[in-house]
Amino acid sequence: MPHSVMVMLGGFALLAVMILLGKKEDRGMNALRFIPMWLALSIVNLVIGVWWAGYGLQEELLILLMIFGIPAAAALLTARLTRNQT
Repeated sequence: MPHSVMVMLGGFALLAVMILLGKKEDRGMNALRFIPMWLALSIVNLVIGVWWAGYGLQEELLILLMIFGIPAAAALLTARLTRNQT
């Protein structure tokens, strides 16, 4: 399995943990709290890819969009769907 897919699956796992371990009424907010944390971890992945793996910055920026964007979009959707549920 490609590294990018594993990192993205890790993002979904982190999102699930944050949503499921929180109080039911805080699930939407926990999903929103996931976004800055996931952005920081995604940037760390970018730095590792550029410095240690030898990929170009432009290559890694495209991967960053995918790795960060898809789980972040899922978090936004979760926050939106759970906004009115108690």
